[in-house]
Amino acid sequence: MKIKFLSDFKTATRTSFWQRFFEGSFLLFSFFLPLHTGVSNIFLITSLLLAVIFLKQEPHFRVLTIKKRMLLYSVFPFFLLHLMGIFYTSHPDDSFRYIEKTLSFILVPIVFLFFRREQLTIVLGSILRGLFFGSFVSMLILLTYNLYHYFLDQGGFTIGKDLFDYYHTYQYFTKPLDQHPTYLGVYCLTSLIFMNRIINRTRIKIIFVAFFFLCFLFLNSRIIFFGMFLIGVLFICKSAYKLFATRKYSLLFIYSLGLGIFLFTTLQYVSGTYIGYRIKNIYKFEISTENEEEFNSKAKANPRMARWISALELVKERPIFGYGVADEYPNLKKQFERDKMHIASKMGYNAHNQFIGYAVRFGVVGVFFLCFFFLSNVQLALANGNYRYASLLLIIFCVCIVENFFDRNYGITFSAVFFTIFSYLGWYHLNPQEVKVLNQNS
Repeated sequence: MKIKFLSDFKTATRTSFWQRFFEGSFLLFSFFLPLHTGVSNIFLITSLLLAVIFLKQEPHFRVLTIKKRMLLYSVFPFFLLHLMGIFYTSHPDDSFRYIEKTLSFILVPIVFLFFRREQLTIVLGSILRGLFFGSFVSMLILLTYNLYHYFLDQGGFTIGKDLFDYYHTYQYFTKPLDQHPTYLGVYCLTSLIFMNRIINRTRIKIIFVAFFFLCFLFLNSRIIFFGMFLIGVLFICKSAYKLFATRKYSLLFIYSLGLGIFLFTTLQYVSGTYIGYRIKNIYKFEISTENEEEFNSKAKANPRMARWISALELVKERPIFGYGVADEYPNLKKQFERDKMHIASKMGYNAHNQFIGYAVRFGVVGVFFLCFFFLSNVQLALANGNYRYASLLLIIFCVCIVENFFDRNYGITFSAVFFTIFSYLGWYHLNPQEVKVLNQNS
């Protein structure tokens, strides 16, 4: 009896250690997402390997029935698109690089299929905490670095509107960590959306919201501003409804007045900085259909709308299956040259629109899969009452209009892990009877 007890104790201790190590690995994966993509990838690989170890050593983690619908709702179909695009690409040597880059789209959904709802919930908690604190640390580093050099140039602790100029915002702000402002903004917005899962105290939440709001100004990404606006509107409407329902009219008036003063003051100040200039003037530049416009007083560039129109000319030639997995960049380069958009050709721009990018590479088939992903997951989120996940999907949808979000490593690993877990948990929540059967068969 004593020997059996010691054996059980050792087994339980070993399992507990590996499980903590496993959860910590996922936490570190998401923690390093806003800090260093390479390190984040290492911890993602480690997490998946540990997951395989768990599946081998712990029979109760096994799910013997493969959930085809769960796979379809995840990012798994995106990998199938890339696999399909290999067979007719004009650049087969480059195609394997795309397959390697998108391996997360197949590995993560398949590995997560074998986890119970409880285990996925634990992993979700780990990655949300990791992303929140990783975003905070990355922003703190960038803000400190930015202010240090600003005050050094100023020769003292004086702050002017030049703090938010061209050389202290957007890509200059994120350059020390080699991060893209839009993707870093996505990480921070995600952290704010799910902050309730991490922090309980209202005062601490307000401090973090104020801190991230300041950092968003330095990120100076217009699509992130729009996402922040959407989240703000949803939160304000929800809070106002609660106050109105509980008949706290005086409190509602005070909050509304304070919010109005804050927004008016902030907008007045920001409108006189480079942030305001970028929103007002460069917005007009981006929607221009002219092949070449003045980007600022010193340079010219090809507007985003003109590049989209140019890319759509390619789609017209091969509308069904597109050109292949590795053909977006080389074909766009040729098309930009034909349309005399030499700057875009020289810079080697992609479509800067995920829908058009997929249309060039995979035709209407790719666009269908992309639309299906968003529509099906939004429907799943709303059916579960998971409005935070629905908000995240809406933000990523908006980002996909101006960026190739699912083509860069910043977005690939993020979407592979976060979207897969959210969609799987949504399915488990909608199908409690299936969960019971799966657990009995595990």
